[in-house]
Amino acid sequence: MIKDEINRILENLPEEELNKVYWYVEGIQKKYLFQMNLTKKGIIISELFEESQDIINLWDRTFAKNISEEEKSLFIIINTGGIFSVMKNKSVQ
Repeated sequence: MIKDEINRILENLPEEELNKVYWYVEGIQKKYLFQMNLTKKGIIISELFEESQDIINLWDRTFAKNISEEEKSLFIIINTGGIFSVMKNKSVQ
């Protein structure tokens, strides 16, 4: 039922908007698959909200301090409900 409604909405969107929807939905799928993989291994997942920026700052200080701003622009950090993913920025060639 919900898939029919989503398909109806998608049919009325121009190609440019579909591209945005694709990347958003792909992020949701990756989060889902990641969480399911962890759950199957017996890992309990809890959501972080207030500490999210602290985690990003700690990551930057620990792992990204020796990376130039140009190299950082090649990647994006996606925060989906406390799950952080680092992905190659496809808009940069």
